[in-house]
This record gives sequence, structure tokens and C-alpha cells, in this order.
Amino acid sequence: AGWTQAHLFAKIRPLGFFVPAQTMGYFFQIGGVVANSVHGGAYDRGFIHSYVTRLRVMGHDGRIRVIDEEEELRYWRCSYGLLGIILGVEFQLEYRVELQMYTITKKMPSWSEKELWRFIKRDAEADLPAEVGKVGGNSTRQ
Repeated sequence: AGWTQAHLFAKIRPLGFFVPAQTMGYFFQIGGVVANSVHGGAYDRGFIHSYVTRLRVMGHDGRIRVIDEEEELRYWRCSYGLLGIILGVEFQLEYRVELQMYTITKKMPSWSEKELWRFIKRDAEADLPAEVGKVGGNSTRQ
């Protein structure tokens, strides 16, 4: 749980695996990411904590245990540390040979809803359904 995403990726990327959603903050500690509402950088994925399958935790009483039942995991996700300390995290992984992540900066001539959606759909290549953000044109992502 004290590892950053960079530490995790150093172990799993050589094997071709990714966490389905990951934040751009590679320096965030995984325990903190799971205990808070941290979203991933992919438009079609949810919060990073939603991919947790097992936690090793220390409760308020100092007892260490492993939680792997969804019924209890849901309380620890986004718990802000109020239930105890997250000591270890197991994620659902997916196999991907490649994943391209990059940052795009653009100075908009003027801010408007249309310009914002144009940036998201075209420049940021968001793969969004047509009914989302009806202004700004269609997505260019293939």
C-alpha cells in the first residue's frame, strides 16, 4: 500500500499487465488512492478503488486481517482511513501489450462549452458516445 503506481508498474508492466484505471499521478501511494475518490485517466473507466479485489488492513484495534469479500471491501474503498490503515492492496489486472498515455496542452481561443467538448473529443481523443457532449463535434478516436 506504500508503493506508488510507478513502483507497481515497474513490477507488472514487464509482464504485460495494467490496472484497468490509473491516475496520472504516478507518485501517489496506492493505499491513499484506494482510501480516497481517485479517478483514472481513461474516459470509460471508474475510480481506481473499484478494481481492488483484496486488502490487507489494520483495524482500529490493531488487528491485521485480509478482506476479500465485496460486502466489506466496499466500505474500505474511499474510507479516508476512518476504518483503519490499508497495509496491502490486490488489484484486478488486465493484459495489454501496449498502453499509450500522454498529456496534451492547448490554449483555447476562448472558453466555451463547445470549445471544451471539441478539446475532449478531438484533441484528447475521448472515445465517448455521441449523446455525451452534443456540441464540439464527433470523437476522432478510432
